Amino acid sequence: MMLLIAAAAPIGHLGSISPHPLWIPVLLLSSQYGTIAGVAAAVASMVLYWLAGAPPQAGGEDIYDYLYRIWREPVLWPVAAVVLGGIRVQHARKTESLRSRLVEADAQLRSIGELAEGLRARCEALERQIACAADHSIEAGLAVLDEVRKSQPRDLEARPGARDGDARRSGKLPSAHVVRRPLGR
Repeated sequence: MMLLIAAAAPIGHLGSISPHPLWIPVLLLSSQYGTIAGVAAAVASMVLYWLAGAPPQAGGEDIYDYLYRIWREPVLWPVAAVVLGGIRVQHARKTESLRSRLVEADAQLRSIGELAEGLRARCEALERQIACAADHSIEAGLAVLDEVRKSQPRDLEARPGARDGDARRSGKLPSAHVVRRPLGR
């Protein structure tokens, strides 16, 4: 890109353009690829700038004004590369951090979904157990709820329908569905 810029503009005309066309690769590479690429582009721009030759000193210009004029932009290129590249690197780190948090949240969501399915299966098994119980008393229901309260989480996952098989074999499964209504209706 720098060679195209240098080839497209005559050598004498290149130094008179403001801002200098060699800013383009420095800014583009810094903002796209970060600090290292930006500093490399700045060094390459400085080399190309000095290979093209320094502009001549004007008649009424003292040495300090002349040095300021010919060194101003080449010194600013690496500064701009470091600043812009640093912003790009921070942006890339933040993006990667957000991406990893998204993966973690997605894994948690799947885990919660699997646990919810297990709990739903356990609740349905308990409802069938209560519905198929020989005595439909409140005491039997409270005994089953007490069993759930005392059980460990691994027991609830391991036996989502442990007693369902007994009810199926005996043919005592209810044929009606349990309708759940929200509280207050």
